[in-house]
Amino acid sequence: MIHVINNKMKTKYGLSYIVADSEELLEDAINHHRQHFDYISVVLTTETYHGIKTSQRCIDILNKLKSENLIDEIIKTKPPAPLVGRHCRNIALKSLQNSGCDYGLVSDVDEFYEHGQINRVKEILKDTSIDMTYVYLKHYWADEVYAFEDHGKYNETLVPFIFKVIGDLTYGTCSEAVPYVDPTRTFIKVLNWKLIDPTDCYMHHFWMVRSDIREKFQHRCNMSGWDINTFEDNIKYWEEWKPGMGGSGFYKSGVQVQPLYKQHHSIKLNKFYNYARRR
Repeated sequence: MIHVINNKMKTKYGLSYIVADSEELLEDAINHHRQHFDYISVVLTTETYHGIKTSQRCIDILNKLKSENLIDEIIKTKPPAPLVGRHCRNIALKSLQNSGCDYGLVSDVDEFYEHGQINRVKEILKDTSIDMTYVYLKHYWADEVYAFEDHGKYNETLVPFIFKVIGDLTYGTCSEAVPYVDPTRTFIKVLNWKLIDPTDCYMHHFWMVRSDIREKFQHRCNMSGWDINTFEDNIKYWEEWKPGMGGSGFYKSGVQVQPLYKQHHSIKLNKFYNYARRR
């Protein structure tokens, strides 16, 4: 049966990436997800919260992907502090609306989903009463294989996944927000939402997967939860980490000092990310 939205014969899916750092993951992310989305935009922050300019490497990668038609649109912005995340996400949302997408996803570069997971959620969204989907996530450490074994099998925080691109949809503060949602990703308008069972889909969050972990933290707009006194020790630990050493605690509370376990999935990082192969 053909699913019809807005009197169109084909449902249009869009994806918009927020890019500030982690550009070494960008080509893999877009190559991996492109087959599932008809439109892809990138919102590029030209200067970080701490005044660091976008690297030339990042610009070169974006231009290459645009020339290969893997990116449809690049939107540059200098976000106002301190609402960096929300500002960029609203620009990303606007690009999905302007391109005529029926469903959309706004994502950071280090967020990956397996092909089967995306297809299963698209099947779930054939129930057109569902406006928004939410998923659990797993955090990864140092490479794409080792995940934190925290909060049981999945992290308790929820993140928005694919949603209906509705004209008045806006990121912002919402007193009726879905419990445990990342505060930079809450929508002002509460939609009819569905939490996806993690056996169907969850986010593979390559949170600490970088070629240069220091660069990641230079782009963060909020360091209040991080222990600056042990920061250099933790950077050194991350750089020297090898399987069997366990995780490390950047947080003041130390909650991330957890054992790691090897995670099997179909996601491969090949292009610009080669840190794991240097070990």
